[in-house]
Amino acid sequence: MGALADAISHCAGVGASRQAQGLAQQLCGHAEETLAADDPAALAARHMAAFWTGKAGDLHTARRLTAALTDDCGAALGREHPLTRLAVLRHAAWLSRCGLWAPARHTYAALLRDSGAGSQDHLVLLARLGHAETTGLSGAWDAARERIGELLPLLSEGFGAHHAVTIQATCAHAEVIGLAGEPARAFARLKELAETAAEVLGPAHPHTLDIHIASAAWSQGLIPLDMTLELAHGTASAAERSLGTDHPTALDAHTVYAGALAVRSMQQAKEVWERVLAARRRVMGPEHPDTLATRRALADACVALEGEQAACERYEQIELVQEATLGREHPDTLATRARIAKMTGRLRGPEAAVPLYQDLLVAWERIAGARHPCTLEIRSDFVGLLDDLKGAVAARPLYEEVAAAQEEILGAHHPHTLSTRLRLAAVVARQGGGKAADTLLEEAAAGLLGLLGPEDPRPLMVRLLQVLLACERGGLQAARAHAHILGPARAQLLGLETPVALRARAWCALVTAFAEGLAPSRAMFDETIAVQERVLTGTHPSTLMTKALRARVTLELAGAAEALPLLVDLADEYTQARGRSHPATLNVLADLAEAVEARRGPRRCLPLLEEVAHGWQRLYGPGHPQTLNACLDVVARVVETRGRRRARAMCDGLAPYVERLAAAEDPAEDDVVHLKLRLRFAEMHWDLNPKSDQCRWQFEEAAQNLYAVLGRDHPISLYLRRADAERMHPSYAKPVYEEIIKVQERVLGPTHEATLFTQVARAHGIRRMTNGSYAKPLLKALAATCEQAHGPRAAVTEWARYYTFRGRSRRWCRMLSRSIRRLL
Repeated sequence: MGALADAISHCAGVGASRQAQGLAQQLCGHAEETLAADDPAALAARHMAAFWTGKAGDLHTARRLTAALTDDCGAALGREHPLTRLAVLRHAAWLSRCGLWAPARHTYAALLRDSGAGSQDHLVLLARLGHAETTGLSGAWDAARERIGELLPLLSEGFGAHHAVTIQATCAHAEVIGLAGEPARAFARLKELAETAAEVLGPAHPHTLDIHIASAAWSQGLIPLDMTLELAHGTASAAERSLGTDHPTALDAHTVYAGALAVRSMQQAKEVWERVLAARRRVMGPEHPDTLATRRALADACVALEGEQAACERYEQIELVQEATLGREHPDTLATRARIAKMTGRLRGPEAAVPLYQDLLVAWERIAGARHPCTLEIRSDFVGLLDDLKGAVAARPLYEEVAAAQEEILGAHHPHTLSTRLRLAAVVARQGGGKAADTLLEEAAAGLLGLLGPEDPRPLMVRLLQVLLACERGGLQAARAHAHILGPARAQLLGLETPVALRARAWCALVTAFAEGLAPSRAMFDETIAVQERVLTGTHPSTLMTKALRARVTLELAGAAEALPLLVDLADEYTQARGRSHPATLNVLADLAEAVEARRGPRRCLPLLEEVAHGWQRLYGPGHPQTLNACLDVVARVVETRGRRRARAMCDGLAPYVERLAAAEDPAEDDVVHLKLRLRFAEMHWDLNPKSDQCRWQFEEAAQNLYAVLGRDHPISLYLRRADAERMHPSYAKPVYEEIIKVQERVLGPTHEATLFTQVARAHGIRRMTNGSYAKPLLKALAATCEQAHGPRAAVTEWARYYTFRGRSRRWCRMLSRSIRRLL
């Protein structure tokens, strides 16, 4: 028996758990044959067998053996005997490892009460350490950090600074530091501790592997992804070699590796998580917290690979088990509830998700504090809902506050910080801050490039987003100015079939359409959709989004004839996959209504537009900008179908909501989307009430507010100035046109569509002042320039031709009028 005990000690020293388990079972069998059942030596042998059974990975068997041993030791030796107290200590430890944190905490507390508060023997120190660790696992991270920090000097004094217990406690302290909101500090401590553990305990010791696993987990977002993957994969391989495939430590290592791998390839990460889940169900049971966490990770993969609806059902099933086993406000449960809230916002609209996020914020602030990384991440998502519901004015200061806190706590290049800054850039762009948005996007792209490496498509997606925002401000001229990035982008994305890379290819095809024309972009769209249908399925949200982009580009660049069949099929697919009232479906229906109007007239598209308006009203309410814009689309078509009286009544009904929107915000800091909405409403209201001075004043006020936010040289402001000039007498309008053209040539370029429109309007004004002998050659030259720059079917080309040949033939003019109406 002595030789077996020595061999077990040697295996323990090098971390050979499986070999120690085999020797301990031999020792226990020999003791049962030679000693009485209540002999202390026989009970000590059972201690060894139970302990090493758990260390080898069979947690539930170890818990059962230790529970029986606790009763036998208490009956044979008494409650105060060291073997009885050790059995109680280890029973609490196995309860904790099995995920039964509340019973474990109560068992530790009872042992500490029986041992006396002032005792400092080794067993009491271990019980205090176990109680503190279980407190952290239960979500009280600040309390656990404080208690383990107080214990570290006592453990170092009692066991030694380089003892395995002290090293394990230092690792636990570093982890609760990270959980409490300081990931950079946690990673730095773990990195230093890993070197000490490898030197003292050996590189394959379980404690050393635990430290490497924790270090890999906390490195995500702090060091380049390739380094995290290398560390996580190396640790998983080492754990599997030394401990076995199904050992909990090896499963933890593979879980961390899959989490890092998901950033690069969700499909590969899903395969790893599926293997881990099967092993955890077999080893730990279906309701163990780690098993449930792995199921949640698989649901995360489901979002990317199968869509939100399937993932939401999985999250709800996991939440039910977590609430029953862990409690409603345990961090693991809250993490699942956060995902349910996000899916609810995507599937049922932001208003349905607001109360879920409010409950989450209250819970996170109560258990972790207002500046904890998890709280800040939830707050960033919640601000995104407020952005959808209330606009950029409400969202921008909140985004800035969250981004500043994340930069201070997590660092400027952490993924959470970069995500919030990207959202902030979109908000700033909507408020007219093009240069500020470009700066934020440049910083985000540089941060992602340093974090993920040049092979990852996410930095490229930020660059493409920057180009799309530039196109929104400057039109086709800006797209062509950025065409130089398309060649390297296509080369980088060639052959990549991850969901993120396929989204990037769709964006690249969109930019290609505006920079190089429809033909090359159509080939890219078709190829991307074919790959998405093969990899993700045809009804996946990413596949449908790419089809929607293709249809929209076809509608804008090729006209309604080619886009209409695409939009009809797409509307059916969206309705089947996401429902008729989903926001993405409503956007597709709005595009379909535009194509129907161009082909069949405003009367045929009116039912579709009314359905879209009712859909937005159900999702966001009657006063939301999205709803109001859809209602104004309906009003415009009612006017075209000779229903001015009905349109006037509808405008009067919308007026209180628009006034409430205007009264709630400062015009100097307003959302451009809101300003454009108010301007559009004022223009339509004035058109329906042309003799009303109040309507004219409202329009002028809305125009001035837009000037104040965007500046007089912004393309939208220039459009308004041109609209003002068109209402003037031609002799007064001519110098205004010339001033606008100079600014447009400088800001947008001489061949930009808006510049050419202004030149056509100026030439038409000249024709109205003269007999046409001077204006007609000018209009002919402009028509040729427009056709060369934008094609024969462009609206500006049709306008130039219309004014050139006006008066030649009523049939010709009617044909051009229909063409212009279809294009516009």
